[in-house]
Amino acid sequence: MDGFRFAATDCSPVATPQGFVARCEDATGAGTASCVGDLFPAAQGPVVILGTPQSMFPHQLARQWRSYGMDVRIVSHWPATVDVPFSEAPVLDARGHGSFLRRAVARFTLQAARRIEARLLKTQADRARRAVGQYENVLEISEPIEFAFGLSSFVRALKPQFVFGMEAFSYGLATAWCAGLPRILQPWGGDVYLFANTTSLANLVVTHALRRVDLLVPGSIAAGAYIQDRFGVPKERIQPLTYGADLRMFSRADDDTRRQICARYGIPGDSLIVMNVRRFLPLWGAEVALEAFVRFARARSDVHFVLLGGAGTEEGMARARQHLSEQGIADRFLLLQGDRPLAECAQLMSVADIGVSLMYNADMRSASVCQAAAAGAAMIVSEGAEFRSLEPLGFRAAFVSPGNVEEVLSALHRFADDPELRRESAESNRRYVERHEDWDKNHVRLLELIAGVCRRYRRGRPLRVGRQGRR
Repeated sequence: MDGFRFAATDCSPVATPQGFVARCEDATGAGTASCVGDLFPAAQGPVVILGTPQSMFPHQLARQWRSYGMDVRIVSHWPATVDVPFSEAPVLDARGHGSFLRRAVARFTLQAARRIEARLLKTQADRARRAVGQYENVLEISEPIEFAFGLSSFVRALKPQFVFGMEAFSYGLATAWCAGLPRILQPWGGDVYLFANTTSLANLVVTHALRRVDLLVPGSIAAGAYIQDRFGVPKERIQPLTYGADLRMFSRADDDTRRQICARYGIPGDSLIVMNVRRFLPLWGAEVALEAFVRFARARSDVHFVLLGGAGTEEGMARARQHLSEQGIADRFLLLQGDRPLAECAQLMSVADIGVSLMYNADMRSASVCQAAAAGAAMIVSEGAEFRSLEPLGFRAAFVSPGNVEEVLSALHRFADDPELRRESAESNRRYVERHEDWDKNHVRLLELIAGVCRRYRRGRPLRVGRQGRR
């Protein structure tokens, strides 16, 4: 992948009387130690995450950083009163922030952007439909442009040690406009593979955001190379890094715990459990999974299925529930409505025998797949360069063509009929995750990368941002 590798580390945060210490081993086994909390002490100011408060990802990141003693604020354009089941940090509402002139410019810009975008969505309709594919909805870039004025002004007023933007489409521009601050951006798969390609305006905004931050941390090696080639971002400002899986939370349940979890959710204890590990959305192969599961249920009576809901899945889950009822097999499916705490997902993953993720389009390395693999599920995933690149490192899965129900059904039968194959696959994946996807180690590495950016600012030598070839 054009020389890109994940930012690996052999460091783990260990609790000591002085705080969390990163213990690191080199190739000889020799160790060094440095205090993680000392990288960004709360006394030097907060750190800011720009992200959607309804998403668990900003809160996961905040929880981890707060455990190191960092003062973390989540800033968004959503109301601070939004209710989420996984809140881990103060959510600050930046709507309407800024001077009267700045707000007036934002409103004018929004009106102009909406007119331009409406015209482009007509003249570039075919392009937009091709770009989003199974996602069906075309996200509009107009509002993120308007929100960037208030968000960037609000963040700069907080005088944080750095700003970390999550999602290039929604928060990339706001992150890029936090001039004078160390700016780190985590682009998601939809940002670079789908939405940036919908219209020329969306492409312009996302490209500008990617080029104007100090560090990009995509969760995929393949995406790192794609961002460099497609958007012209210099390689030295791209560092692929995955969050991986929390190995304490995601692990295989023992027999007694399995029986308790199955009883809690009404699953027969002796069932073979198949779980769709991502939200029930068309883009993530929801209908393909459902059709394969229904056909598999007809072929085998000893199987129980788990489908995850969450934001945006309400209509799809309702249709699925009706379809299963009409088929007379609704009692063999557990459909979880709404957003659920990560601990609840971890419980269900710990008893799942087979995990399924059927993404249609190219994407970042899925945290859900890593988590299910850590919890001991044999995996069925869509064919793609990212997960294929992990096979030499020990990752094992049945790879299926996107949208191909027959291949999914065949893989389900193969795993169901061969317990030894499931066991070998699960054990190999656990070893892989422990070595390459350890949540704690990867978070230490992320903070080390961010600290490097901040040091350059303190020395008055930040990287010059812009297109590839400039430094």
